[in-house]
Amino acid sequence: MVFQLKRLSCPFRARTYNTNLHSGLSDIMHSNYCLLFTITFSFSLLYLDPPFNVTIVSFSWSFVVLNWTSPFHGRAIDFADLYRVIARSSKGEVTVTTTQTHARIDGLKQLTNYSLNAQAWNGLGYSPFLVTGIPFRTPGK
Repeated sequence: MVFQLKRLSCPFRARTYNTNLHSGLSDIMHSNYCLLFTITFSFSLLYLDPPFNVTIVSFSWSFVVLNWTSPFHGRAIDFADLYRVIARSSKGEVTVTTTQTHARIDGLKQLTNYSLNAQAWNGLGYSPFLVTGIPFRTPGK
């Protein structure tokens, strides 16, 4: 965040009231100008990239194991503290949260189509999900 303070002057007379606390009297002082201040805030858009190289390592009719690469690209803000991995189907979704760059998603239904997706999290918040989910179908028993 960048903070900028500008001082501007205006060409009219302003009246300032000054209270003298010791005598209990108020003095009125006149000045030939007044000061105006403008404050400008500008924010840089900081974001966290999603994980990349997300791949299916192994699977069965009731689980899938995913592996991915952290989104760190050499920028100080791009570290990830946590990952959220979601398996979505027409029958619902299963979510797993982990600090590792791999996860096992249990509780899947057999012969069901899933879309697997992942996102990273740090103090800035969650990254976007992958642009395209990874399609996956569980086999039968």
